[in-house]
Amino acid sequence: MAEADSTRTLARIAGPTLIAGGLAVLVRRGELPVILEAFTQDAAIGFMAGLVGTVAGLCLLAFHSRISTLAAFTLTALGWLMLVRGLALLFAPSWVSGAAGWLMETPHAFDALGASVALVGAWLSTVGFSARPPQIAS
Repeated sequence: MAEADSTRTLARIAGPTLIAGGLAVLVRRGELPVILEAFTQDAAIGFMAGLVGTVAGLCLLAFHSRISTLAAFTLTALGWLMLVRGLALLFAPSWVSGAAGWLMETPHAFDALGASVALVGAWLSTVGFSARPPQIAS
């Protein structure tokens, strides 16, 4: 698969996922402090989320570690962020709890985070779906 095709394909996956996640943060922002509190209190959930995040980040980086275009760079950065977050959940859960506490105490943090994530997702979706469909090798 050509570099541009893999970037478009991953943008088609990551874009809608980020839109859904960002909008969920905006729609459920009133519930997020309770959700984050429960998440930080349950070590098993944090551990499993760390494993899933680590695997997801490594998979994204294994298939797409490029910086040739802004979209490629964004997807690569997303992979690194997923990997770092996953490892932080596995090895430094207290740091993640502190970050969650900061989010809960900062006015409009959830609004800014949700809107930013959704906008990046919309842009990646545009990159992925506005271009010609990727060609699958036969």
